[in-house]
Amino acid sequence: MVEPLDDKHSYSKLSENDLVIELELPEEKSEQKVESLPIYNIKNENRQGSLSNLFKYLQWYTSRNENNPFNKYVVLDLETTDKDKNTCGIVEIAAVRIENNVISDELNSLINPEKTISKSAQKVHQISQEDVKKAQTIEEFWPKFLDFIGDSILIAHNGYNFDFPILDIYSKKISGKKLSNSRIDTLVISRNLFPGESNSIDALMQRFNLKAEKRHRALEDVQILTKIMKKLQILRLEIGQLTSLEMFLDIISLANFLEEKISGTEDKIFFIAGGRKLQSAYSKIRALYAKTFKISDDVLREQIREKLYRLNPNLLSYQNNEHLLEKIKQLATQYDGVDFEEATANFLTQLSLNSSQDQLENINAISLLTYHSAKGLEFEKVILMGMENKNMPGFHALRTDADDDRPIPKKLEEQRRLFYVGMTRAKTELVLSAVKNRGGWEHESSPFLKDIKINRNIDN
Repeated sequence: MVEPLDDKHSYSKLSENDLVIELELPEEKSEQKVESLPIYNIKNENRQGSLSNLFKYLQWYTSRNENNPFNKYVVLDLETTDKDKNTCGIVEIAAVRIENNVISDELNSLINPEKTISKSAQKVHQISQEDVKKAQTIEEFWPKFLDFIGDSILIAHNGYNFDFPILDIYSKKISGKKLSNSRIDTLVISRNLFPGESNSIDALMQRFNLKAEKRHRALEDVQILTKIMKKLQILRLEIGQLTSLEMFLDIISLANFLEEKISGTEDKIFFIAGGRKLQSAYSKIRALYAKTFKISDDVLREQIREKLYRLNPNLLSYQNNEHLLEKIKQLATQYDGVDFEEATANFLTQLSLNSSQDQLENINAISLLTYHSAKGLEFEKVILMGMENKNMPGFHALRTDADDDRPIPKKLEEQRRLFYVGMTRAKTELVLSAVKNRGGWEHESSPFLKDIKINRNIDN
C-alpha cells in the first residue's frame, strides 16, 4: 500500500504489512524519523518519468550482487583416461570451495583409474600410467570427495556433457545413487551470454584477459574456471539490471502516459514496450486504474493506442473489441434466414477452418508457419527447423502419460505423417536444419532423418 501523508494520515496508522515509499519528505514532516531513499533524484535527459526511475532502481536492486544465490558453491574438474564419458576412468580430480566469492578450501588428487590412459589423453594432461600407479582408486577417494562437496552447488565447464555424467556413473557404482547436488554448467551460461561465439575455457580466458601458468591439469583449470565464473556472474548481474522485471512494464507504461513523461529515450522505450501489453487482455492494470478512478476504460485504452501510433505509425497495436465484434457480425449475416442449429454448426465450422494463412499473398518474404498451418500450401523453398529427436518427433510422442495414453508407435506414425506434410510443402528446394548443441545441451538428430538416409554429422 502506498498512502499519502497529510493531516488525515500518519505513520502510526500503518501496520507492519504496509509499504510506504517516501519520495519527497515534506518540510512540515521533516521532524519525523522516517527513512527516505532519494531514488527520484537520478532523472536525466533520457529518463524523466518517475516510475521509469523507480523501475531502473528496482532493476539494479534486485540484480545486485548481494542478492546473488551463488554465495556457496564448488568448482570442479576431471582429467580422464579418454573422451568417452560412459567408459573412461578418472586420473585426476580437483575442486575448490567458494564462500562469499572467496576460495575457502581446495581438494586435489591423482586417481588410479585401474585402466589404460590413452596416448591422446596423456598428451593433453601430461599424466602417465606411472604417475597414477600408487595413487588412490576412486572408491578409496570417494568419501573424501563427498565430504568436501557436501550439499554445495557443483559447477563445471561442459559439466552437463562430461564431468557430471562421469561423477554420476561412479556415484551409482559406489553408493548406488547419483549425486543429489544441484549443478551449473559454465558452458551453458557462456553460450547464453555469447551466442554464436567460441566459449571454450581458452576463449573465455582471452575474452576476460585471464592467464594461467598451466592448462589441462585439474587444479589449474579449476582455479581459472573460478575466475571465469566470477566474470560471468558480473555479466549476468549487469544484464539483469537491463532486462529484469519486464513483467511490470505495462505499469511503467501507464504511469509514463499519465504523467506525460514520454519524451526521454528510455521513457519512450518503456512506454512502447509496456504499451503493447497494456492494450492486450493479459494486462489488468489499465482496467483496474480506470475502475479505481472512475474513468472510461475504453477511452483510456484508445488514448494509449493513439499515443503508441503517434510514436510509431508502423507499430502493430491490438485491435479493440468493437473491431472484433464488427467482424463477427459481418460473418454472421451470411446465415440470415437459416435454421438456428444449422446456422450455428456452419458458423462454427467456418470459424474453425478460417486461418490467417488464408490471406497469404505471393510476396518476396519469409513465412513462419507451423506444420499444421502449412497444410494445403506450397512454397518454392521450405526450411524445416529443429530436426532433432524430441522436437520431431516431439517428446510427447515418445512417452505414455495420463493425458495421452495412445501407443507410442501410433503417435510416432502421426508425427511421421506430419513430417511428410512439411517436406511436401516444398516445390523446388527443401532444407532440413538440426543442431548438436542448443543452450549447452546435446541433441540427437531426428530418427526420421535416418529413415531418409541423410543423417549426417552436424556441426555446432
